Amino acid sequence: MKDIKSLLSKFKNLTTPDQIVREKTSLIIKNTTGAEIDSQNITYNKNTGFIFLKTNNHKQTIIFLKKEDIIKEINNILGKEVVLDIK
Repeated sequence: MKDIKSLLSKFKNLTTPDQIVREKTSLIIKNTTGAEIDSQNITYNKNTGFIFLKTNNHKQTIIFLKKEDIIKEINNILGKEVVLDIK
């Protein structure tokens, strides 16, 4: 019989859905606007579908100018409408 630790070890590296959304958002923002935001500075609320950014005003302005494109790209990559707005 296998040890419980060895059975559960395969689940240790699973990523949470909100972590995936944060990482994809960070990557898409960088590709779309050139502004780099660490995924740790992005908060995703799955109940409301809102993404909150913690960054300086200059980067926020650049991101908000292309907000619709970023939201469409995130939802296209994830395959469903998970992000409704960026704040």
